[in-house]
Amino acid sequence: PERIEERTFRMEGEELRLIAVVFEGITHVIVPAGLWKEDTERKAETAARLWAEELPDGAAFGLLLLDENEHMLRPLVYLKGVSMIWERGCGSGTAVYRGACIDCGGRHCFSGRIRGSAEREFAERLTKMYTF
Repeated sequence: PERIEERTFRMEGEELRLIAVVFEGITHVIVPAGLWKEDTERKAETAARLWAEELPDGAAFGLLLLDENEHMLRPLVYLKGVSMIWERGCGSGTAVYRGACIDCGGRHCFSGRIRGSAEREFAERLTKMYTF
């Protein structure tokens, strides 16, 4: 990734501090699955449209609904004015999650399991770059 940062996103009058992981051409935002108690898919789609406006033209936006209890990731990918797709799998989203899961900073930890040494090394490098 180019960078990992905690950013403030606004929606429906609320400010949300979320993790954004920026790659060339796509920015992923990790959203706790329980953030929106109801109408989760509709709210995620609304958020993707709204938050993607902050990106340069042509950039894709990924919203990753993360359910830590179930160890599940639901990726929504949005390309402004072109398409919005709920994916069943997302390679860059998985890399985002695996990279962020070791990044505890003493306050919060994504609890995914990192199996491979290359993935673990990637996650450790991200941890040194960013703490949330």
